[in-house]
Amino acid sequence: MKIGGLLRAPLEIDPLRAAGAFGALAGVGSLLEPYLLGLTEALAAIGLLAWAVRVRTRRLRTSPARDRWVVVGVSGALAFALFAVPPWAILRGSLLGLATAALAVTTERTLAGPEVER
Repeated sequence: MKIGGLLRAPLEIDPLRAAGAFGALAGVGSLLEPYLLGLTEALAAIGLLAWAVRVRTRRLRTSPARDRWVVVGVSGALAFALFAVPPWAILRGSLLGLATAALAVTTERTLAGPEVER
């Protein structure tokens, strides 16, 4: 089974959209409950992987300039999450979740793709 086939949503659930939505919720929730930061980081990793697989095969729904700004914003959020120091470290989860949601919004939705090889 190829990773691209697995991330084309064989169960009719788009993994990038799901990671973006639940990542944003968990990120905002991490402001109140810090243990949700781990969930946000895991969802951000899933969303980033699904986006990277999709980037080389997708047709752009928006202009390439807008996509570049999204990538710059997501890169900034990831850098902030890695290097934030203690009064600002509390915002780490919410920025990661919102960056994952931004990736999900700017990509084309792909549901059922070709059959997954088993």
